Amino acid sequence: MNIPASYIEKIGAIYPNISVEHLDFNQDGMVNDVVIVNHEIVCRFAKDDWGKQVLSHEAKVLEVVQKYVELRVPHFEHLGEGFASYRFIKGEPLSRNTLLKLSDASQEHII
Repeated sequence: MNIPASYIEKIGAIYPNISVEHLDFNQDGMVNDVVIVNHEIVCRFAKDDWGKQVLSHEAKVLEVVQKYVELRVPHFEHLGEGFASYRFIKGEPLSRNTLLKLSDASQEHII
């Protein structure tokens, strides 16, 4: 796992008192690289200028969404140019593969 030093520095600057015990790193996304610290904090780093715009837009969308849904949605604690962080939401991600394994009725219910 080769997490860029700039990511580690940014996390340290935003969370200076955190004791890092575990890091997960995911580069699979088209828009962001993600570092999850201690299974508690999700730190997202935009891969390019378009990704910076997407993060900013997503923050606005999530503010609206959380008013209308009962599920927990990310609440950005820190949002800067090309960086966002929020508390980790425990659970299983609803991936495309997981969704497609469900019955048609279950898929419709979830959607």
